[in-house]
Amino acid sequence: MSSDTDEYNDEWLYLLRVNDIGAAIKLLKNRLVTDLEAKDENGNTALHYCCANNLEIATFFLLQQCKFNYAIYNKSGNSPLHWAIQTNSASTAKLLLIHDYKVHEQEYKMLGACEYYDQAEYPKLPQEFILDNDVLEFYKIDDYSANYSKNNKIDLLRNNVFGKSALNDAFNCKDVNILQFILEHPCASILDKDESASKAASTTNTNVIHKFVFGNSGNPIVKMRELAIEEGNDILNATDAEFDLSGRVIWETALVASQWFSILATEGKFKDANVLELGCGCGLTGITLYIYSVYSNCQPMNLVLSDVNSETLDNLKYNLELNGLKGDKVTTLRLDWNNPDTWPQNIDGYEKYQMIIGSDLVYDSCMVQPLCNVIDNLLDTNGEFFYCFKMNRAGAQELPEELKKANFTIEIEPIPIEFLENPLVEKELSKVYFPDLNSDDFMLLHAKRAMYTIEPRV
Repeated sequence: MSSDTDEYNDEWLYLLRVNDIGAAIKLLKNRLVTDLEAKDENGNTALHYCCANNLEIATFFLLQQCKFNYAIYNKSGNSPLHWAIQTNSASTAKLLLIHDYKVHEQEYKMLGACEYYDQAEYPKLPQEFILDNDVLEFYKIDDYSANYSKNNKIDLLRNNVFGKSALNDAFNCKDVNILQFILEHPCASILDKDESASKAASTTNTNVIHKFVFGNSGNPIVKMRELAIEEGNDILNATDAEFDLSGRVIWETALVASQWFSILATEGKFKDANVLELGCGCGLTGITLYIYSVYSNCQPMNLVLSDVNSETLDNLKYNLELNGLKGDKVTTLRLDWNNPDTWPQNIDGYEKYQMIIGSDLVYDSCMVQPLCNVIDNLLDTNGEFFYCFKMNRAGAQELPEELKKANFTIEIEPIPIEFLENPLVEKELSKVYFPDLNSDDFMLLHAKRAMYTIEPRV
């Protein structure tokens, strides 16, 4: 295929992705598109993007006018329906289900009456988006192919490479209408017949393993599992750390912090240092720091990853093994900011660290003072504290002031724009799992003790 042809196929994808149907039709009229179902480097078609962006008319144009296959999967095993559900795109999810019902109407009616979809109607397609006969004949899309119904049918149980099915996604999505659309559809009859379907329906969330690369594409891959949060559980609990579930998931701030620490690590900032991470959660930032330090032959003397929730610590140990980190150089520690008895000690008192790191540690004002106390007592005289946070968090602006009261000098600056780059190996999933990555309020804090020091507080 020539580069010109590739360029026009790419333009076809782009125009539909941004909902410029008119310009896309011009490409067809000029016979410039060679493959209506052309895919990008990740295996995504125009239908994937239209469904993910909730572009109802563009989706209908592809299904009705272009006779697009809808049971088509990208390299991650996601269909257009997967993407519609994952992005809470109710209009396009419903449209796919309506289309599937009409394609298999005779078969579905044999399963029983379905008043909801019997009465469902397609959206009205504007006249200017209806293809003329010459275009239909040229692309052989004047009618659906003989195998269209055979090749296209919604499969609610087919898993993507992350082990999640459309049914899993439907029970997890924020828009309850999407779940209703699916449960009303005849394809949901599998819930009554298939044991695995019942299990999927009863499991409202699933654990996910991500792969990240920070900086250049040739850099090491960091693997990270985040845990599901059961329905009805509150993630944040500032008053009782043991029941705080924030460490079970990966926050966007951890991605930004990992960009920062990967650079500092490769520059040798942590070489031969005694490093402590507070509130490490899944362990992404600390593990990234260590892997990129080793990659640059600048590893710290040791790294202690601390948190307080027992399930979080179990998952942290899993992630260490997942990345092949075993031995005495990287250890885990249960550390409660409010309980000095849990703080690491040696024969001289509290253990001192040359570097303490953290990200998004404060989301309530009541957490500021305990955090400052820990830093004040565990940071070495000439030590440094590196912290990434979001300004809109409760207590976030109080932390620098408390550190100043403890005689620290503070530097705060906005993050460089490149820290917002998507580090996922599977780039397409960024908006699904980390929708706030493009936020504009991430900040970097660097703290040192002032020349004149006072006795640490407990």
